[in-house]
Amino acid sequence: MRQVNFDDQIELQGYTVEQTGRRLQVTLFWRAKKDISRDYSVFVHVVNTGGDIVAQHDGQPGWQVTIPTGSWLPGETVLDRHTIELPADLPPGTYTLNAGIYYWETLERLPVLENGAPVDNFVTLGSVELK
Repeated sequence: MRQVNFDDQIELQGYTVEQTGRRLQVTLFWRAKKDISRDYSVFVHVVNTGGDIVAQHDGQPGWQVTIPTGSWLPGETVLDRHTIELPADLPPGTYTLNAGIYYWETLERLPVLENGAPVDNFVTLGSVELK
């Protein structure tokens, strides 16, 4: 996976996905590019082929405890785990995983930058085959 730049503040360096039954564990690997003045939230969406969000998890970054983005040090890598409960009636198939960062008070998402220009407000991590 390529590194993804969120507003020259935070970089997504990679991710892993594990499926256990009707649960996905998505771990995101973030790196602070500079001091971050706000505490942002992260979303991970499971999207069907029609573009509909069928499952999701939103929350402040964290592993076993919350690690607010305002406490991250420049250059620090933070592991961020999101547990997504899949609906019991969700059919097997291929789904897309999207992730992004937003300020919870306004719901404004950080833009994804490429060559200094905004290209979107989320990143597609890849696809996952749900059983």
